[in-house]
Amino acid sequence: MIVGDGSVGLPKTHLTTRSVRSICISVIDTYIRARAWYPFQLLLFALTPPVVLWFVVMGSVPMETLTALVALAVVVVPVSLVALGSSEAAAKKWAFDRGAEFTAPWVSRLRRHLARTRVARTLGFTLGIAAPMMLMSRYNADPDTFSWYLDNGMDHLQGLWLPGLGYVTGSVWAEATKPRPDGGDGSGTALLTPRRLGDYLDPDVRRIAAVFAGIAAATTAFWFVAPTVQDQLGKGSPWTALAGPLLVAALALSAAWWTCRRQERTSDDAALAYEELTRTATVNALVGVVIAMLAEYTSLLTGVPRNGVLLPLWIQFPFGAFALLGLVIWAACGTRLVFRNRRMDILTGAA
Repeated sequence: MIVGDGSVGLPKTHLTTRSVRSICISVIDTYIRARAWYPFQLLLFALTPPVVLWFVVMGSVPMETLTALVALAVVVVPVSLVALGSSEAAAKKWAFDRGAEFTAPWVSRLRRHLARTRVARTLGFTLGIAAPMMLMSRYNADPDTFSWYLDNGMDHLQGLWLPGLGYVTGSVWAEATKPRPDGGDGSGTALLTPRRLGDYLDPDVRRIAAVFAGIAAATTAFWFVAPTVQDQLGKGSPWTALAGPLLVAALALSAAWWTCRRQERTSDDAALAYEELTRTATVNALVGVVIAMLAEYTSLLTGVPRNGVLLPLWIQFPFGAFALLGLVIWAACGTRLVFRNRRMDILTGAA
């Protein structure tokens, strides 16, 4: 464009009313589409309560900002990744790997259940990690008036029993609120009987759980007769820290028993297969918690002083590795492991 003095200038642009209206409509339309996207809905549902609570706490009591922000990130980032990473393709593959192939409506239903379950478990697990971090943030901000955390809280909250408790709670919530299949108004076919825990447990998971229970029992007996080293004094793990893993293990086992025993009616073969697969996954994931908590208890027990003296380090160290192994098995039971069980074999043989 040539201006009056012969120089070249750039054209002037004006933000008209029509442009503003177009931008607003585009933003609103994007928000509406996001609200209609199930992973986004699930993410809002999961994160709104803890984020609101975090802001309330930060505004109510003295807190160290950095530690509190890390605690918030520990919850928000994993839950967001799990929620937004769900897809129908992944749900279809999940079912196919376990011996079932669903039509599109059932794949969509399965995707929603898997997303809800994984988000609930991740939220419970991360909240169990973030809670002690928030207490640490409170202590760092005002150690004189919150000395309880350093003197007692760190010992009582050590280990993975709080994340385990959150994981079990999330699993039970997802299973209890699982939408009933179409035709679930009382008509349809009842699930095959008997519904025993062993019918849903993968054989390898069942054997591993038995081995870990045996090791935990043997370690408890060994603790009373093992030699001690007089120059290794210390307070070690408190008894309250041992009660946590055992209580969570008992709760997880009870939840697994409830999951396989609770009444459910299905409308057709697809609904039955859907129910069996999802129920099996929940049962095995919960028994994975039992395995991890038994390993955690066994490891912590070796750190408890006997007659005021700790067990030798050469005894304690292998049990620390044992606890890590339990954590790996727990992760496999809740994610990657492809389960086999008697009830699915019966369905496959009858198909």
